[in-house]
Amino acid sequence: MQSMMIPKKTCDKIESLVKQFIWGASERRRKMPLVNWDAICQPKMSGGLGLMKLKDQNISFLMKLGFKLVSDKEAFWVRVVRSKYQMNDELPNCIDRNRCSFLWKSLSKIWTLFRDSIHWSIGDGRTIRCWKDNWIPHIGPLLRYTPSNFSLNTDYTLYEMTSEDGSEGFLVMLKELGGLSEDPSCPICGYFLEDSLHILRDCPAAKDVWVQVNLVFDAELWGILDGLKLVQRRGFNQVVILSDCLEVVKAILGSSSANSNSALIRRIHNILSQQNQWILRYIPREQNQIANWLAKHALIGKATMQVFDVPPEGSSSIIESDKFMSDTFTCA
Repeated sequence: MQSMMIPKKTCDKIESLVKQFIWGASERRRKMPLVNWDAICQPKMSGGLGLMKLKDQNISFLMKLGFKLVSDKEAFWVRVVRSKYQMNDELPNCIDRNRCSFLWKSLSKIWTLFRDSIHWSIGDGRTIRCWKDNWIPHIGPLLRYTPSNFSLNTDYTLYEMTSEDGSEGFLVMLKELGGLSEDPSCPICGYFLEDSLHILRDCPAAKDVWVQVNLVFDAELWGILDGLKLVQRRGFNQVVILSDCLEVVKAILGSSSANSNSALIRRIHNILSQQNQWILRYIPREQNQIANWLAKHALIGKATMQVFDVPPEGSSSIIESDKFMSDTFTCA
């Protein structure tokens, strides 16, 4: 189960025995299940029993081994496997399954899924080569997008491409490309000021990239899901969830857990369906500046999640400004 791919028929047979045990059935005495298997496999907080489908669990174990294989290079077994199958520092697109062990053959079956599921952890950028490494999901190495006549130091790390506070990182990158001029306007869309925020977010060309990568959408969904689980654990009865991402709100409210292709949206629906007085609403970004302030404030701390029972110091003026904007929009 943990080191080789289990055949689907074997998983189905084991799950059949588990189902018989749950409903008190046997091979001689059949019983009709009162709840479908998908519902039973939901987390306990979502009304299920917390069981995992064996096929999913088997794939999860192999994905964990794959992650160890690419991240824990000092482990003895990893050094043996990488040496035996001549796996260099670069992450291969696929792995050969000819004349290999059961472990390697099993990893080859989930390798495509594994590659699509991992992302670089940037950190301080000291170990990531800006131009050569595949550190932007679904984009690939930046070197392939640069003209061949450009003179670049392709061994620059991300750390070396940024200033001390990180604020001018992509401007330094553009200088390396020779793409900055005295004209402050954007050469692509004509916007009067091409600052860092415009380059990374507001320019139509940048928006096209983010749509392809789809990270912002998933990040918003994860934020809503984590918030829902937090308030659920605290036992609140009346909750209003506000999001300034209209696409996410439409995706959640415009679908159901049955027809959505997103596992995150289905999990959000499962929680909302259990709470009669929980409401999800869209709020314009102009009325939700506190969310942007808290996101920047969180970068200063080291905790992965911060929960405030009272507004943090310095946020009161932002909250009052949001209230004023909300009243202004309402009156208009």
